[in-house]
Amino acid sequence: MEKEHLSQSKLGRMAGMSNSTIFQYLKGERSPTEKVLGHLADALGLTIEDLIATEGMYYGTVGDAIAKWQ
Repeated sequence: MEKEHLSQSKLGRMAGMSNSTIFQYLKGERSPTEKVLGHLADALGLTIEDLIATEGMYYGTVGDAIAKWQ
């Protein structure tokens, strides 16, 4: 899958959340609920599993996962 670079603002709009919320997830200052993970995954065209894991290895934080797919 070829990924398109998304700004925090665009990802926030696509996922229905504010830019500051996306920033907090990226910095590890906030942890999303499963429902929010679903919105983020949908916005990125992924499953929740694809968002948080790659090749059987889980990311350290949700922010790390979002940054990889952003």
